[in-house]
Amino acid sequence: MADHQALVICERLSTILKDARTAAGNGVSAFRIRKVTDAVLPHITVMPGTNVSLDAGSEVNDRSDRELQIMLAIAVDGSEPIKDAYNLAAEAQSAIMADIQLGLSGVLLVYPGGIEPPDFDSGDANGVVELTVEYLVRYRTSLVDPTLPR
Repeated sequence: MADHQALVICERLSTILKDARTAAGNGVSAFRIRKVTDAVLPHITVMPGTNVSLDAGSEVNDRSDRELQIMLAIAVDGSEPIKDAYNLAAEAQSAIMADIQLGLSGVLLVYPGGIEPPDFDSGDANGVVELTVEYLVRYRTSLVDPTLPR
């Protein structure tokens, strides 16, 4: 079975960020479930967030318009981790916004959301900071099968 379009979008964003050659280099992943170690910093994790229907009960023609929240968890360390995290967030935004449809059938629009305050890893002596950056992706799928873009 094919993947849900929300997962396809996350994987595509991960590929875009890897290909953009940001300061994170190959330190980009989708769906990280364990803590990033210093060995792979800087690192960007692409995670799906809330996924809501925009149809409000008016689904027609076997299609469903949705808005997917995407969270980029940007982890950095070093002497100026906040500055480095924001600069990496800017690099990521430039890469993502280069194609507001992400090169995917069914994606209607992507736009930047907010940025949460930096989170300092209190258990790390090296000053690791994680910055969470939100994007919103509007996309369309089959109403019956969310693996099919429309």
